Amino acid sequence: MSTLIQATSPPVLVPPDISLVRAARDPLRTADPTEGRWINGIRYTPEANQPAWVDDVCVSATVDLRPLGAGPTPVLTPSTTGGTLAAGTYAYRIVVVNANGKSLPGPEVTTVTTGATGSVGIAWIPPLSNTPVTYEVYGRTTGAELRIATGLTSPAFTDTGAVTPAGALPVVDTSAGLGYYPPATVLEWYPYVVSWDDRCSLMSWQARDYAGRVRRGVEAATPQAVEREFNAGARTQAAGTGNIYLRHARCVVLSNTAVTFTRALGALEQAIASCGLGGQGMIHLPALATPDFHQIERTGNILRTSRGTIVVPGTGYDGLQPATGGATAPAVTEFWAYATGLVDIRLAEPEVFPDWPANGPVPAEAIDRADNSVVARAKRFALASWDGQCHFGIKVTIPT
Repeated sequence: MSTLIQATSPPVLVPPDISLVRAARDPLRTADPTEGRWINGIRYTPEANQPAWVDDVCVSATVDLRPLGAGPTPVLTPSTTGGTLAAGTYAYRIVVVNANGKSLPGPEVTTVTTGATGSVGIAWIPPLSNTPVTYEVYGRTTGAELRIATGLTSPAFTDTGAVTPAGALPVVDTSAGLGYYPPATVLEWYPYVVSWDDRCSLMSWQARDYAGRVRRGVEAATPQAVEREFNAGARTQAAGTGNIYLRHARCVVLSNTAVTFTRALGALEQAIASCGLGGQGMIHLPALATPDFHQIERTGNILRTSRGTIVVPGTGYDGLQPATGGATAPAVTEFWAYATGLVDIRLAEPEVFPDWPANGPVPAEAIDRADNSVVARAKRFALASWDGQCHFGIKVTIPT
């Protein structure tokens, strides 16, 4: 009695229709991974493993800046320890400062301390601004707050009572005038390898089927691998370079308190519109946000908002907070969404190892004689670049 062994075709592995790789601007693919790329006159070869941070050679644009208006509303957290504030009622207001002058004071918020060694934590949401800003905190006496902190670069301060208040609140908004957009920069990631290993029975297919399977595997794995690196920059950090990624400390936090998906989408779009020259950008968020995508239109493999901003619900994004000081971890019902400028992705064509013939027997070096299996590997180089001057994050409530 004879037995017929029928080999089945390898599964077809395809990347998702919606991904950062598919949505990237003018994705560049080349069969030669050593082929360099010209960026602002600098030839960059991925295999050289050197990051390239290139400043724009053009002069920054001069623009008329609208007044900042009133400062943000502070959120106060009183404590019975950590300072010398006696029990009582304390009031605080925030003023925003740019290169031209100061905003009007924000709303007055009061709190009560109950100990003899109290302190008050003060935090606020940074305003949207095209130019760098700092902050001043005014406080202590309700209705007659005086300055207790100046030159703050982070949206947080703790009043321990150590500073003697001095300096009256501004009564005129002097922040309007000429300003300068930050110079455009192009960021080249530290290049990395996306690989796919496969082990199959020697009895299954011809050599070209093994090679085809592993090639399709690396193609399917690429979107998630690229998004995972774009999100957390694990290889970038391991390489010791100062490059930017979604959760990098350079990210500007728009809200550390979770907001609705609709509000987050609007805030990120406004941030992109107010950044640089108001160009198009990309919003990056985990795939779990998709239940609220009635606000998004799909054209082919691209999701867009009504303003034309590209939305990428990535499978490689973990939804965690940026490394920016003060950003807090999301609860189980929350995630962090991000916005950047448009992203360019460079992908080399997959290489299969060992050298697989188009037809013919499996290469001997691919056979593991211990169990008569075939071991194949495919790899490809990946590299990305984007304008690093626009980078925002916001905490969002998961849509239900």
